Parts: sequence; structure tokens; C-alpha cells
Amino acid sequence: MKRETNMALYPVFLKLEGRKVLTAYAPVAPLGWLMFVELPAEEAYAPLYAALKRLAFVLLGALGFAVLAGMFLAASTCRVPVVTKEPYAYGEEEEVPVVH
Repeated sequence: MKRETNMALYPVFLKLEGRKVLTAYAPVAPLGWLMFVELPAEEAYAPLYAALKRLAFVLLGALGFAVLAGMFLAASTCRVPVVTKEPYAYGEEEEVPVVH
């Protein structure tokens, strides 16, 4: 086995077959042995990758919702003013000025 140099914090090794494995060990006290356990890296990291994929979908959905909400709010606040011939609400009888 050859230890990977780019993953110094995690015990990931490259086996002779070219497979990456996650390795851990524990001492067996009465016998004075060390028990080693290997797990393929793809299997060990599968739950993490699945969670990251779900998070990406949720963030993309939230981004799409934010864009749609922003477009709706921008459209509702940037309307063209409507000019009417009705008198002002204060009771004046002059006409509403026309906006050019």
C-alpha cells in the first residue's frame, strides 16, 4: 500500500490493485496485535456525496425561487403610472396633470 500525499489528514491509501481504501486500526490488548480494517473510499464517502448533492439541489431551487421573486417584485414596483381624468382625492376640481 502507498499512502496518498494530498490527503494527509485522512488515512486514505492506494492499494496495489489501484483502489483507494480508507484504513483504520485498533489495538488488541491481550494479544498485543493491531487490528486493521479497510473500506473502499467510494463506499466510505458515498453518504457525504449524497448529502452534498441534495444540498446543491436545495440551493439551486432556492436561487431559482429568489430570482423569480425578485422579478415579480421588480415588475410590481416598476409599473407605468396611469393618468386619469378624475379629480384628486382631496376634492380639487382641476384635472390630473398628464405625464409626458
